[in-house]
Amino acid sequence: GDTIPYHSEIQERLMYMFNDSTMGAGIEGTDEFYIEFMAMGERFWIGKAPLGKIELKTGAMTDQDAHVRIANDVASDLLSASNFSEFSKIYIKYYKSAEAGKFVKIEVRKPITDLNRRGYARVPIMKLLIGSAR
Repeated sequence: GDTIPYHSEIQERLMYMFNDSTMGAGIEGTDEFYIEFMAMGERFWIGKAPLGKIELKTGAMTDQDAHVRIANDVASDLLSASNFSEFSKIYIKYYKSAEAGKFVKIEVRKPITDLNRRGYARVPIMKLLIGSAR
């Protein structure tokens, strides 16, 4: 798969993936989305207003579609993944079978049918982040 360049922070890596033409394919066609993350001791969210650009903001988000919590050790592993396929394997592995201090928790806060209409079933990175929680 496509190589992902080095990133020192999970926020940077996620933004890179959302903006990538392959991993984020079809994202410009989404109405809006808001995903809140908790990783490396930071709470942040990535979202897009209707017809807007993808944004990264620090802090909590009140009306998010989903909340994703990534353990620090998993965030480190995700940062060392060299491509999307490897990133996906690590993410899904720790979502499906958490270990002590190594987990990914996904809480979907909106109806799945609504999310699917808004691109979560179509855009690879969104499908990975949230679609794993079905």
